[in-house]
Amino acid sequence: MLILTRPVGNLVSRGQDTSELKIILKKIVAVSVLSISAFVFCGQEVAQTVSEQVSTAKLNAEITEFTGREIAAHFADIKTLNPPPDRVLGALTVGEFSWGSFARTLAADAEYSGNRTIAGKDAARAIAEIGLIESRQGGKAFAQLYSTSALR
Repeated sequence: MLILTRPVGNLVSRGQDTSELKIILKKIVAVSVLSISAFVFCGQEVAQTVSEQVSTAKLNAEITEFTGREIAAHFADIKTLNPPPDRVLGALTVGEFSWGSFARTLAADAEYSGNRTIAGKDAARAIAEIGLIESRQGGKAFAQLYSTSALR
């Protein structure tokens, strides 16, 4: 906000020095130019953002590629399920439902991709073995069911 200390009319009508008025006018012009520039620049940003919409097919392909790569990397790190490893890619495998959740993840990836072999291994066989891990570890009926439901 610009505040004038003296009325502008008095500066001009008395014939006083107009340098203060010129400075004020320059400031007004500068602020106006900056405001208009900012408005135009922001408008272009919004237009670019709206025009750069993501294709659902492209997003689907990126998600499929990412999850497939990550699930395969984890599955490839499991050398044997009898006995099950304590760690997979450095992460602990302890927890009541961790193996059941992994079995479901393998099943979902196999179903979604249509590929029953993940990281060069038979996904259905691994899912069945994971169900046995849950059973041997005294897993709850829900965990066993979760792992078994992945076989469908």
